[in-house]
Amino acid sequence: WLQKQEGLATLAQIAQHDVDNEIRRIATGGLAATQTSTAEILSALHSSLIAKAWQLRVEAALTIGKLKVLELEQPLLQQLDDTYWQVRIAVTRSLGRLRSKAAIAKLQENFQHDISNLRKEVAIALGEIGGESAQNILLQHAHDPDPEVRKSIRIGLALIQERQYVT
Repeated sequence: WLQKQEGLATLAQIAQHDVDNEIRRIATGGLAATQTSTAEILSALHSSLIAKAWQLRVEAALTIGKLKVLELEQPLLQQLDDTYWQVRIAVTRSLGRLRSKAAIAKLQENFQHDISNLRKEVAIALGEIGGESAQNILLQHAHDPDPEVRKSIRIGLALIQERQYVT
């Protein structure tokens, strides 16, 4: 998968500069197959994360999570306020994968969102992040009106419990 450095640079350039947003989205997603984080890739991912097209922001957020790019944690955190809930879901998923302790307060705010799919993603992300704060937030929302959200909260709590016994 994209082992040649010159190929990575070209893909990153396409992801950052192509005039067609769909091409940029596909190239941004393709960067996840690289399993590396060069300066060009970081720049392309950041550019896509703040793009006007929400679909591009979703793809960038998911790719950041797949690559576990800690260098882009702060720009991800800023996207937790995105006007599109689809972007918030992708950002939440990635912050969970990054185990971002800095995201806990903003994730708690997103537990108030009307979209239950976002609340489900928040529950799982908090479980992946772990810790006492995340656990307390999950317990506070254990009676969410949506049964799927309550199920995700139980999964999040189980993730925290597993990690406590493993470490």
